[in-house]
Order: sequence, then structure tokens, then C-alpha cells
Amino acid sequence: TWRRAAAGAAMTLAVGLVTLVGAAAVGGSRISMVTIPALAAALATSTVMYIDYRHRGGHPWSPLGRDVLPPTLKQVGRPGVVVVLAAACLAFIPVPPVGTWPSAYIAGMPIGQPQVMPPGWRQESIARYDWVTRLYGPESVLIRQAVVQSRGDVAYDKQGRPRRVMVDSVDTERPLALEVYPYIFRYDLVGDRFSPAVEVKLPEGVRSWIWTVVDDVHYLTYTVLSWWWNNGDRTQQMMLWSVDNHEPDARFPAPEMTVTANLNTMFTVMFRGNAVIQAVDQPTKDRDLLVSLGTALVTAQADAAVRSAT
Repeated sequence: TWRRAAAGAAMTLAVGLVTLVGAAAVGGSRISMVTIPALAAALATSTVMYIDYRHRGGHPWSPLGRDVLPPTLKQVGRPGVVVVLAAACLAFIPVPPVGTWPSAYIAGMPIGQPQVMPPGWRQESIARYDWVTRLYGPESVLIRQAVVQSRGDVAYDKQGRPRRVMVDSVDTERPLALEVYPYIFRYDLVGDRFSPAVEVKLPEGVRSWIWTVVDDVHYLTYTVLSWWWNNGDRTQQMMLWSVDNHEPDARFPAPEMTVTANLNTMFTVMFRGNAVIQAVDQPTKDRDLLVSLGTALVTAQADAAVRSAT
């Protein structure tokens, strides 16, 4: 009846508003503010209206409004065996071992260890993150090295201050995993905007890509240079991060698991389109800085691989 419809609508509005106010009071995230009030309102209203309908009408409590009929198929032995055998066969099908990103082969290159620092750069700090094994398999590790120029250059800073860059490396024996769980799952970049990637060629046949990440919340712009390479056994993704804040305490995206948090970005794109995460015509401010460091890093690792082989 229209009265029941009005009562259900009013109940939905009331529960939704109360839940929304509560979520806002505790500082809930954007995704929780969108989903939790709607789900709470739907669940509460449906439950109350269902109980009221069954109670008033004298109907049975079965969701179907009648007794549940016995199953037509009494024996599920053979179909069950087929399901188990199919699941067992699928479990032994290996994940494709290769990815689609170009991966340069460097014979004898140590992977899973800190990068050798090239001339003109020094390591300021180092951190190791073992939780990436949950994404990329056993023995995988993410290593972050904060590196600083040995001497400042006015080409990269008007005051000639030494620039700081984060050098992140993560490795796996299954390169496809790096595409299944790309870098956005390793950093909190929810709400940031990204420019299209541009290819940059480095020594030793390494093909890299450079792009910009705009953080509108902290008013920061990051430049990222990334590439893949391998030693025949394991594949490694390198990511070099610079920021347009040249102060020593400048903020960089910290490595952290953000698989769940990125659901927020998925819903945002679904409702508002890809434009909300794109940084169109955004200049790559530190292109020369990162390409110079990337070139030096590739050369340093290749030289170290040659020395270890001799």
C-alpha cells in the first residue's frame, strides 16, 4: 500500500541520515560515507518491513512465502567429484611467468639487494618492506633508498641545494604479479591525478617510462621514473620519486598496502569518469634529474654485475 511505501521511504531516509551523520562525526573516509549509510538504510528497512509483513499477514517465515521443496537431485556424488577434479586441475595450472612490460636482461645482476650508488649520489637512509610477499610471492622485498646529490646543482634547484630522490625497488619471480598488483597498490595515491607516461630509453637496453603524480591534498607534484629488468631468475621494478618541494623534510608517498583503499578510486572513476584521475598537460618538472640518476643507476648496476661475474 502507499502507506507502507511511505513508511519504508521515511525509515530509509532516517536510518541513512543517522548513519551518515555518525560516519561524518568519526571522520570516515569518502568510500565509507558513500556506501555504509546506503547499506545500513537498505538492510534496516528491509528487515523491519519483512518482519512486519510476515507478522501482520500471518504468512510463513520462509523467504519464499511457502515451504521449501525438497531438492530434485537427491544424489550429488558424481557432479561433486567432477567439481573437485576440475578444481584440482586448475590448481596445477601455473600463472603465466611473463608480463607485458619490457624487461631488460642484465646477466648476474643481484636482485633483492640495495642498489649500488653511482658517483655523485650518496645514500641517506634505507628501509625494507617484507609485506610485499603477500602481493608478489615468497622472497619478494621492497627496498626504499633515500639518496641525495653529493653536490647541489642550480639546474635542479635555484638555490643549488642537493636534491633528494627516493629509489624504490621491488622484485618477484612472477613478473605478471607486478601487473596484477601495480604500483598504486603499494602507495597511498588515492585521490591523486596522473599524467600520461612517456617512454625514456636508458643504457643497457632498458626502456623506462616517466610520468607525473599530482597530490592536490598536500599541494605537491611528484615525478616518477620506472622500469623493469631481470637477471634470468627474478624480475625487478625500479621506481624513482622526486618531489617539487626541495626541503629536507619534504613528503614522499610511503610504501604501504593500499589494495582496499583503492576501491575508493574505482568508485570515483565509475561515477565521475577517468578525467578525475588524469593530469592533462602536466609538465614533468624533474625529468632531467631523474633521467640522469636513472642512467647512472643502470650503469652502476651493470658494472657491478660484471665485477661479480669476474
